[in-house]
Amino acid sequence: MNARYVPPSLAGYTTADECVARYEAAIAFIDAHDNAYIGNGPFFISAVDLFANSVELAANRDPSYPFAAGLWSAFFSTTTTRIDGVGVPAAAVKGKTVTVSVRLSSVSYPSGAVKPIDSSAKVTLTLGTPAGEKVYKASFARPGMYSAAIPAEDTRALAAGTYTIVAASQLKSEEPSVETAALTLF
Repeated sequence: MNARYVPPSLAGYTTADECVARYEAAIAFIDAHDNAYIGNGPFFISAVDLFANSVELAANRDPSYPFAAGLWSAFFSTTTTRIDGVGVPAAAVKGKTVTVSVRLSSVSYPSGAVKPIDSSAKVTLTLGTPAGEKVYKASFARPGMYSAAIPAEDTRALAAGTYTIVAASQLKSEEPSVETAALTLF
């Protein structure tokens, strides 16, 4: 490396010697792995097969890497809700209260552990009507089950037909879990 080139965007931030060391490291990587997909994360592309349209990843086991394996998974651990089902009566009568049940689980990341949700979830049902949306708060019934009532006065105001219900659940500020169901009024 006789050029000792420093890109103008890096002038003042690095020296020519540091640039040459980076150039030599890049060439060594390319020679070792037959590709120039150079990164600095926990994995690197160790092989590229253009005919099979695939790449092979290898773990970066550099002993100077400052973080232990599993640190980031634990750092980002969280629990979210999952709607397992929305129970709507097969035939609801116009002018009568309609009870809708929502089966929920809590899902822990990164373990993947699933269990029935407790009373800490916020669960709502949104009923789409020609006059607009009506939102109902669901109440905790038992572990893994919430329930909401669409009052008789609301079903009385609707024409016979099929309406969409959107169930949404969340624990804190995560994106809600959402499922839809159809409510048919006779």
